[in-house]
Amino acid sequence: MNTFFKGIIIAFMVFTAQFACADEGLNTEQNHDPLTSVVEGNTRFAIDMYKVLASEGDGNLFFAPYSVSSAMAMTAAGAVGDTEKEIFDALRLPSYSEDLHTCFSELVNILHRPSSSKVVSANALWSQEGMHILPSFVETTQQYYRAHVDTLDFIRNKKYAVATINGWVAENTNDKILDILTEQDVSDSTRLVLVNALYFKGSWQHPFRAENTIEDPFYVSTEVTTMAEMMNQTTKIPYHKGEGYSVVALPYQEESSEIPGYAMVIIVPDDYNGITAVEENLDIETVMNDYASLEPTKVQLSMPKFSMRKKVLLNEVLQQMGMVTPFTGDADFSDINGFGDLSISKVIHETFIDVDEEGTEAAAATAVTMNLTSVYSPEPAVVVRADHPFMAFIVDQATGSILFMGKVVNPKE
Repeated sequence: MNTFFKGIIIAFMVFTAQFACADEGLNTEQNHDPLTSVVEGNTRFAIDMYKVLASEGDGNLFFAPYSVSSAMAMTAAGAVGDTEKEIFDALRLPSYSEDLHTCFSELVNILHRPSSSKVVSANALWSQEGMHILPSFVETTQQYYRAHVDTLDFIRNKKYAVATINGWVAENTNDKILDILTEQDVSDSTRLVLVNALYFKGSWQHPFRAENTIEDPFYVSTEVTTMAEMMNQTTKIPYHKGEGYSVVALPYQEESSEIPGYAMVIIVPDDYNGITAVEENLDIETVMNDYASLEPTKVQLSMPKFSMRKKVLLNEVLQQMGMVTPFTGDADFSDINGFGDLSISKVIHETFIDVDEEGTEAAAATAVTMNLTSVYSPEPAVVVRADHPFMAFIVDQATGSILFMGKVVNPKE
């Protein structure tokens, strides 16, 4: 019998300044300080972008909203007036203030804390050789985003410029994102390229035994199936039964117990055709409430191994979310170079994820090109079989900002 695998992968990074976490779950009581507002905005942005991307097709979907937010927030540091407002509105972030950039700086610091999991978030910008960049813009990107700042000649040496940027991205994603740009993505009008690179690698706290992985049916619907390599284990992990779905959290190894580590949270609909209903009801309140309701439970879990790579041009998606002016001749990025002669040409986004018996590796890059305006438990095990459309989150159980989000339609692709 063949199985067709459909599901959703949402990588959800939670930061300590936003939520206080206990071993059993996440405390969603918030004080709405600037960092809390930014993380909430990132979460709403992730969910809204997911819904726009999901509406464009039924295929595999995977993206990194945290990477997009970081790259666009850095770009917004040079925006003025309606251009700035539309960027932050589309990112679901509060009105501009220096606090916003400070919050992104704090998020980067938390991501780079000591951890058994490897997490890297890196930013960079390259301007056209000879182009004047305001010192205030450079200072903002370096101070708050730790940006690498350099110059390249996009006009006379596109090949070298593209190779340089791609090399930097590859270095910061463990060679998982090799070609975020092509020579066709830059032109004689390109004056600035801003990039965020994001990387995650974590080992399961409770690894799946390879000998328990078997070829089994995965049901994309009641009519369609395909074969998938299904990993199996019975262990005590955080679990919650929602209305029409089950939620489990698979923690990654963490040497220190002082700060909660990372986990992948999987949401499995009760019905084979239940993924649409779960997607429709997806919002920040549901996500937070489900996570806060997790309790340690003995679970008999089956889930597929999968690996995917996605690359997408986000121009139309961001425009649908309200970011229109920055792509037009009316854009005002005068806080970059002192002139209103720049607009966004392309927002290119690429992601990679691999999930197996040992753990998870995920990477993403977002490039913004700017042109001239031209364990044992005595209770019975709950059975959770992710052999049909399901959702999953990678969670840094110390705070709350979505990094990766997507949908798996076929684990073999």
